[in-house]
Amino acid sequence: MEKTQLRFIFFLGKGAAGKDTQADFLKTKVPDTIAISTGEIYRGAKNSVGEFAKYHSTLEPYIKNVDAGGYIPDEPIVNITKAVILENIEAGKRVFLFTGFPRTVIQLNLVDQMVRDMSGDYEITDSYVYYPVSDEVVRERSEKRRQLAFAKGEIPREDDQPESVNRKLETFYKLTKPLIQRLCIEDRLIVVNGERTVSEVEAETSLKISRERV
Repeated sequence: MEKTQLRFIFFLGKGAAGKDTQADFLKTKVPDTIAISTGEIYRGAKNSVGEFAKYHSTLEPYIKNVDAGGYIPDEPIVNITKAVILENIEAGKRVFLFTGFPRTVIQLNLVDQMVRDMSGDYEITDSYVYYPVSDEVVRERSEKRRQLAFAKGEIPREDDQPESVNRKLETFYKLTKPLIQRLCIEDRLIVVNGERTVSEVEAETSLKISRERV
């Protein structure tokens, strides 16, 4: 019996690099696609709202650290993400877009193991897309999101606060940059300049991803 084909595409980069924006674009173009944001999983679990509220107790011990700019520990977030994947496979999804995940070398190891484990039941193709942007661009985009939230009468996201942005950048260089370097050495990394216009980034992302399709 032929295995069901799945496509995993991982969008990597600093905060405000455009990962969610590009995932949203691709989601509208490809059928049976879902974008999975670990940030959305975390916020839903933290606030006990929506489909991810059931993960509140699992992530509750890490809320203070994450809100201060840290990361969710590796195994809990990978286990939750796998559970979300399996639920959506049952719902008919076949293309999975991940934003800001994996974030560390340990998470990459766990994801690679997850793919190997799932390959017994599914034919899986995975791609990693990295959007390099400068720290200055990250700060500018985060501040624009903060001001937009104020203009709408909303409370800005905690991770857009200047202190959190700076801590997230420090964490990126300490924990995520080694992941990027490893993927590059292993020739597993698609690089798209994240500082160009949204449409330019979208066009190059679509082109480079299509070249990797099985």
